[in-house]
Amino acid sequence: MGRFDELLQEIVNLDYSGLLEGAKQGLADSFVVFKRLGCSDDAAVNAVVSFLAAAIAVDGTFSAREQKLIDDLFDDVDFMDVLKTMDEDMLNDVDELVDALPPEDKGVLCLLAIYIISVDKHINPDEYTYLMKLID
Repeated sequence: MGRFDELLQEIVNLDYSGLLEGAKQGLADSFVVFKRLGCSDDAAVNAVVSFLAAAIAVDGTFSAREQKLIDDLFDDVDFMDVLKTMDEDMLNDVDELVDALPPEDKGVLCLLAIYIISVDKHINPDEYTYLMKLID
């Protein structure tokens, strides 16, 4: 098992409070990434929410555990509205945005995605493929 797979397993094995804490830190770090790119506060929130929606949508489900984690992270975002608008073009847009980032910023976003999708206590093949595509 490679280091990436070991990291995935470590995060999947965290309890809910550990996942929430990691996701909160990842969220804060992600805002820094987008602010450094010159995004306004609103644009940074939109970018992060779109990124998270893409990560969640990749397996075609939005579980109750994912909903709880998102609700605990965001007070005023209707995530279901974002997910309803997520399509293949938006997934590609998010992928292109991440591809344009330097490796350390990709890592920040990928780690946030791992915390979010790990809340279901497993990472399925579609999610794994998506994560590999993000960091490639």
